[in-house]
Amino acid sequence: ANLVDNAVAYSPTNTRVLVQAVGTSDHQARPTVDISVTDQGFGIAEADLDRIFERFYRVDPARSRATGGTGLGLAIVKNIVTNHLGTVRVRSVEGEGSTFTIRLPRVHSRTRPSSAQAALRLSSMETTKGAVTTRGTA
Repeated sequence: ANLVDNAVAYSPTNTRVLVQAVGTSDHQARPTVDISVTDQGFGIAEADLDRIFERFYRVDPARSRATGGTGLGLAIVKNIVTNHLGTVRVRSVEGEGSTFTIRLPRVHSRTRPSSAQAALRLSSMETTKGAVTTRGTA
């Protein structure tokens, strides 16, 4: 939720945020799921990319205070993903936006999925500051 919240908060009005989940199948590695959040926001300077997952680090302290940011969200995201044996990476171009991608190992369950798990089967979702559109199922 933090990645989507950030994407919406730091994107101009009437721009899109795209959330996608894609399963991967590599014969040499365990199957994974990639969850990507792409925005059309301000982008992040290359000099800041190595530090954005540090606790309390804010790219623009003035803008972050205005939106209520503390600099903990991305550090928490990285910690949770790492604890689930995953990775998180970011691609960003200043003035164009950013894509955050979480890669998690795919776990197969032998039990029937709950309704909450079934709801997570969406392969992509778009939001335009208040409106959400979903496309397809996995």
